[in-house]
Amino acid sequence: MSKAWDGGELGQFEYDGFDWVADHHARYPGFTAYDHDPDIDRDDLGYRIRINSEEQPDSEAVALLEELVGSADRVKRVISQALFDDVMGEGPGSGVWWEGNAEDVEDVIGVDLPDEPEAWAALLELGSIVILETHRLAEVQGPVAVMNFSALFEEDHGIGFLTDGQAVYGIGYAEDVPPFGMLDSATGDE
Repeated sequence: MSKAWDGGELGQFEYDGFDWVADHHARYPGFTAYDHDPDIDRDDLGYRIRINSEEQPDSEAVALLEELVGSADRVKRVISQALFDDVMGEGPGSGVWWEGNAEDVEDVIGVDLPDEPEAWAALLELGSIVILETHRLAEVQGPVAVMNFSALFEEDHGIGFLTDGQAVYGIGYAEDVPPFGMLDSATGDE
């Protein structure tokens, strides 16, 4: 018998043996990468929520998820600014290939990059939110999330952002996001 949890407006969650999982059949507002692709049915776009916990999610994890889902405009600004800063070489440094490589990113997508950081949301489409109830980030009390996106310039791996919705603490490949400072910018090695 599978375990279930009613997350209210967040959805119905099923425990898969590792995470509590719910699928949202609506797009996360503001991230519009696939608007440029006529072959993608926008009605089929949505995102998955995973809460990394063996027990039913605690109140802090639920509060973070509610914040991320309910404050999409602010989250879009925070994520877009962090990506802009990283690609322009002005952020704390992700250590991945696009850090400080705006010209290479432009080459991959084939168009000029937006001048305004918030417009960078058009390069991303949310695929999942993973809530981590336990982590080792000293600067964050309580859970954090990894928001995983498809990205027009990183189609193979996607991009993930380690965040609490207020700030970004790391950027990397989707599902594998180390905190800033963990990777050597020159090699991408830990």
